[in-house]
Amino acid sequence: MYNASLVSDKLLRVLESGSQGCIHSIFKNTLNIEGGDNFLFTLQREGIPVNPRSVVLPIESWLDIRTIIDTIGIAVEIKKSELTVPTRQLSIVFEEAVIWDASPSIPGKLLSPHQIEYNLEKFAYFLAEREYTDFYSREVERLLRIRLSKASYELFNAIESGRFFEVGLLADKLIGLGPGLTPSGDDILSGIMASGVYLGLAFRELCSYVMEMNTAIVNRLRGRTNLISLNFLMDASRGEIYRPAKELIGEILCSPKGENLFSLANVMMGIGSTSGRDILEGILIGISAFLKFRAFIRLNGALSV
Repeated sequence: MYNASLVSDKLLRVLESGSQGCIHSIFKNTLNIEGGDNFLFTLQREGIPVNPRSVVLPIESWLDIRTIIDTIGIAVEIKKSELTVPTRQLSIVFEEAVIWDASPSIPGKLLSPHQIEYNLEKFAYFLAEREYTDFYSREVERLLRIRLSKASYELFNAIESGRFFEVGLLADKLIGLGPGLTPSGDDILSGIMASGVYLGLAFRELCSYVMEMNTAIVNRLRGRTNLISLNFLMDASRGEIYRPAKELIGEILCSPKGENLFSLANVMMGIGSTSGRDILEGILIGISAFLKFRAFIRLNGALSV
């Protein structure tokens, strides 16, 4: 029997309902389990960024489990506070795990829009200094990055000018675009949707617009991307995202000097080959575009001062 060390409150509630599943995919540091209704969650070792679907295990336990579970498709049983792999006589319990809150929230006193923009400038500088230098080694990858940038810019323009009726069609240009377990276009959309939820919490007058945008994107997802990415995108539409990304958004919105901005962004940069940076780019786009949209509608008298 092994004890999980960390799990999100959201995942624990889902697992407590109980279900049956199987091993979906196996990687060096993570192992994905598929339950009912295309629901995925992840077993992972300590020391890498966690997301709302992570069950974290101490490194010693993880090394044992990766030796025991070596085949895709093995049956898994999920009970109230325990995960078992009957054919491998393996049991993982959650009773002693630390539970973290994956739901979106504003962690402190909200900064003024001007102060948030200052943090965004610092954040944009960080990303500009960390371009995809490895992607420019081959022409096809350079062209892919140009295509991603163009589609992201079009979506940014639609949000900042309030053209939410165009969001679905523009998101089509990003969904499933790029290589990897979570394609770059999906990661950018995850950052946009999740950060949008936070802006809706920070400025209530934006909430309905964020919901309209995220609904439009979610309605285009089925059959357009892989199961792993689909699960991440559905989480992001509710504002649920990697733990360091959640903390980073809070830093942008609530920290006057953004003291931890770079350290949190560096943690995110370690996710996948490009996923971390793509999510960060989506966060920058989402917060920037919704702040500009809010200024736009205030200027036009649509909001009370």
